[in-house]
Amino acid sequence: MKKIISITLLFLLCLFINSCNHKEEILLKEVNLFHDGLACVKSIDNGLYGYINNLGEVIIDYIYDDATPFYHGLAVVKKEESEYLIDTSGKKVGNNTFEYLNQITVNRDYTTWLDLYAGRIDGLVYLVNNRGEIISKGYREISLSSGDNFIKVRFADEYKEGYIDLSGNEIEHRFLYADDFYNGLAEVEINSEYCIINKNFEVLFKTSDQEIFTYTDKVVALKDDLAFESFIVVDYENNIIFNEVGSGTGSYKLERNFGVRLKKDGKVNFYGFNGKIIYDISDYFVTKDYLFILGKDHYVTAYDKELNKIKRIKARDDVKSIDGMYNEYNGKTYLDIMYDEKPCINTVHYEFTKNKFKKLNISESFEIGALRNKNYYILYDYDYSKGNFNYKRYTRYQVYNSNDRLILDINPKFDIIDESCPSILSDGYIIRKGVFDSKIISVMEGEKIIEVKDYKIRTVWNNDKE
Repeated sequence: MKKIISITLLFLLCLFINSCNHKEEILLKEVNLFHDGLACVKSIDNGLYGYINNLGEVIIDYIYDDATPFYHGLAVVKKEESEYLIDTSGKKVGNNTFEYLNQITVNRDYTTWLDLYAGRIDGLVYLVNNRGEIISKGYREISLSSGDNFIKVRFADEYKEGYIDLSGNEIEHRFLYADDFYNGLAEVEINSEYCIINKNFEVLFKTSDQEIFTYTDKVVALKDDLAFESFIVVDYENNIIFNEVGSGTGSYKLERNFGVRLKKDGKVNFYGFNGKIIYDISDYFVTKDYLFILGKDHYVTAYDKELNKIKRIKARDDVKSIDGMYNEYNGKTYLDIMYDEKPCINTVHYEFTKNKFKKLNISESFEIGALRNKNYYILYDYDYSKGNFNYKRYTRYQVYNSNDRLILDINPKFDIIDESCPSILSDGYIIRKGVFDSKIISVMEGEKIIEVKDYKIRTVWNNDKE
């Protein structure tokens, strides 16, 4: 029942709270994401779920067999084999109860959610709104992901699939197979033909000979064999753009917004969907809007979706690889240029935004990560002293605000962080592991950080103090 975004830390945590001038010890077995100021937790005493605030005060008592974090003031809870919605006061929303109740995400990204749910009653699944009301007829299945304001369904009266809109209204078309809409397009099967349709349900492309691998608004990539050694890319008029055979199984990889990476004759080329080719590349990574390629000339070049060069920077001659990640909240891409085969040993970090590279003045052993909040980002440091480079031990982390100001630096001598990665969560909370398996919840309020650690609540940093 739990949302996929829910990060459940299975641990034993002691919290003390101040209430009426005395402290009460609360033993917890699980702590989930903080949303809407509340965290879903599981009591070790009775094994049931409830909700606490950032001071550890119990706001909704431990009475549920299962529960999810809040989102837009609502959470799904389970009690006595029934699931339903509650608000932040613990009051049940609506009169319906369900065999299961799951929230629907947008484009399968599991970070953006609709105020809609799929709930099952007597074997049929219904669309449910944020008032707990049923707003559609019953289906065999309802997809937990929406795209372009459509939700895929499987009909109860026949083994076909189709779509409903966000109000629960059924679209008349039915298909042997239907995929979620994405960027105005969807793949469906009609009369044993694989087709691509638009939001008006017009067929833009169809094939009966080959299975569709992926597609954009301009081209379609077709699977030519099961070993992924060859691929065919055509436009919507069936004109062939590429028909290439690689060298060995898994020799090509398709990047949906840009093109295809192909290994052939000992070299790696990148084939753009518009026909452009970038030859003999060393490494690359992609984000939503940009393709970054490390060339044999040791330059790192940023390209747009049409493979036009945007900006390039020169790396050292001993460069080994590049990597990075995109922060959807602030629109920045963080690029790592690595000069060692081992990750996070000798790495230079850059920020790429507004078509410019900016070198970040941070340790070469740090890795940027956990970008789940628009106001902060985390840098990790690793200890590979055990000699096992598949094993990461987080020995230090730093938290920066949106102005790249360091606001928290955990000293490795005192706060060794274990294998589990610290994370910035949606309300500005950090959950991490500390020394001797002690568990820590850090709460960001503006730029004040409060930690619940070692059975005490303390302020770590406050922007009122220098």
